[in-house]
Formats: sequence, structure tokens, C-alpha cells
Amino acid sequence: MESLNSTRPLTPEDPARIAMVGCGGISNAHMGGIAIHPELEVVAAVDVDEGRMAAWREKYDVGVGFTDWQKMFKEVGPEIIVFATWPSQHHEQINAAAGLGVPAILCEKSFALTYAEGQEMAAACEKSGSLVMEAFMYRHTPRCKQYLERIHSGEFGKVRSANASFSSLFYNPEGNNWRNRKETGGGIVFDFTCYTVNILRGVMGRAPDRVVATGETCPVRDVIVTLNGLLDYGNGVTCRIESTQKSYFRAEVEVVLETGTLVLPHFLLNKDLAEKTLPRLEVTGGWFDGQVTTPVPVLPGNPYGLQLMNLARQLREGEPSGMPISETLDNLRTIDALIRSYENDRWETLE
Repeated sequence: MESLNSTRPLTPEDPARIAMVGCGGISNAHMGGIAIHPELEVVAAVDVDEGRMAAWREKYDVGVGFTDWQKMFKEVGPEIIVFATWPSQHHEQINAAAGLGVPAILCEKSFALTYAEGQEMAAACEKSGSLVMEAFMYRHTPRCKQYLERIHSGEFGKVRSANASFSSLFYNPEGNNWRNRKETGGGIVFDFTCYTVNILRGVMGRAPDRVVATGETCPVRDVIVTLNGLLDYGNGVTCRIESTQKSYFRAEVEVVLETGTLVLPHFLLNKDLAEKTLPRLEVTGGWFDGQVTTPVPVLPGNPYGLQLMNLARQLREGEPSGMPISETLDNLRTIDALIRSYENDRWETLE
């Protein structure tokens, strides 16, 4: 797909013009990343809650605000729209944005609630020429990119298994956060599980052949609050995911190769640690006392700023996507199968 403004370089003198749709919590994380990149400029804010939008505009000194994002696009014409909205809203929003010819779209996870929805949304963007990217922000950090490059380098042989976890103790059936509400796309699957599926897609380079899952549904809210699973890639290679609202915090990926194990603690680290590093680990050698663990420090980088810089450079300069929409569609196929497996209590192949 050829970007609409590919002949214009991205510079502080001619920054990418961005509109933020949704002035909730995650929008603040995006703004923290935008603030450190003068090549990015937020020109409009949109929220259905006019008071929240006005307060957000004042906080970030954004010139104009709207309660209707389509009206905003027609009047302001930003190059990039960030949809920092609920997963249940994305199907309608992305299709409409493609129809309006929005040049580039960053959509918060989950891009869609089903693979069928995702296919339709991706096709609409391809037809209109709109660049679209799902906001798996961590994939743009040096820390994660170098970790995946190390796995794919071939030095440790082929991947034989992997484990990815993302869990935290925030189960609250009585709360009214979007994470608790089925109608907004709440539950663990489109909030945490999607990250574990995504990092394994990055590790393996493809979707699994089949999956099996077990979990737990909240009896009050009727949303899945625990989902654990096995992903079968064939030839004896199986990966495991763990995600729940009901356990101590975990966010780690461990990849076991033929001659070593590579570990990325806190793989979703989403901010700089005051210039500190959080090393990844490389374990090599033989049994017990023959093993050697080598810590490899890498600065995290601000993933939200790096993510938007990547999208802006795709649009202006043709830079490759750090999170291709093809991976998003593989993620959705995998998640569809995991949900079917949980509901049907059996192995499910991907469709």
C-alpha cells in the first residue's frame, strides 16, 4: 500500500498532525510519548464527554476539541487518528475512518473482537489506502526488537517451546471500568491475553496450527477473567500462555531454543526507568553447574512515542511497519480459536 504523503519528510518543522479520539487513561500514556518527539503534534481532541475533553485539552494545550470525531476529521484533517477507545467501538470506527480516507490510523488494542471483524476492517483500510496499525506499543522498543532479533538470529538454533505471561490482581466484579463490562469488550482476553498471543506471534513468526484453552468466567459480569492455553505449532513445538485478573503481577516471556533459553522480564515495560536498564537474560551451557546466565541490558525507550513515530514515518517516508496488520489478523485468528476451545473444552484448529 503506498502512503498518501510519502514524499514529505517527517521533521520538527513539519510534524505529523495527530488527533486523539478518546481522552481516557491510555491517552495520557500516548501524550507522554508524543511530548518527547517534536516531529509529532496533537492538533485536536475528541471525547463524547465534553467536560473530560475540555479538561484534557487544557492539560495538554490542544487547540480544538470535538465530541464527534468524524466532524473533527472533516474540519481539521489530521494525518493520523489515534483511537484510544473501547475494543467494542473499533469495528465501526475503523471502517468509518477508512471510508473518510483518514491517511493513518493507530487503533488501541484490541483491534477487533473477532477475526471476521478484523478482516473487514483491514480490507476497508487497504481499499481506501489508509495505513492502520494496532497499538501493541512494546513491539517498538529497542528492548523488545533486539530480543526478537536475538531469537531469530539462529545462534541458539530453532525455537522448541516458549512461555508468555501477563497477569495481575485486579478482579472486581462490582466495578464499572470497561475491563469489567462485556458490552465494551471487557474481560482478560482483549486486555491481557492479546499481548501474550502477540509476543508469541513475534517469536514464532506465524500463527499456531491449533490451540487448547482453559479458564474462568466471572459469574456476575459474564466475561472471561482467566485464560490459559497451549499453542501447537507442529513438529513437537508447543508454547504456553497465562493470563488472569486473579493473580500476582506477571509479564514475562521465556523462549527455549535448541542451545539456550532467552528470557525477557517485564516484556511489556512501557516507560523509561530514569535511564536505568532492565536486562534480558541469556541462559546457555549444560546441566546445573554448567549453566551460564548472561544479563544483557537494553534501555527501554518510550514505546508510545516510538510507536507513533513508526506510523508517521510509514506515512511520510515509507518506513516498514513495526506492527504489521497481518500480525494483528493472525492474533485475532488465534484468539478466536482460544475462545472456542475454552467454550467447547477441546483442541481447536485456526480458521
